Amino acid sequence: MDIIEHLCYELKLKRNDLGIAGLKDKNGITEQRISIYKKILNQIG
Repeated sequence: MDIIEHLCYELKLKRNDLGIAGLKDKNGITEQRISIYKKILNQIG
């Protein structure tokens, strides 16, 4: 999850400040979602 590490670095966040969820369908197509706590979002502006 290089993009997660990059986001954390750029936004000066801890890895636990972001949530990650993913699904893979029967054809192998993957969907990923990234969430951030509202409290953390308000802190970074």
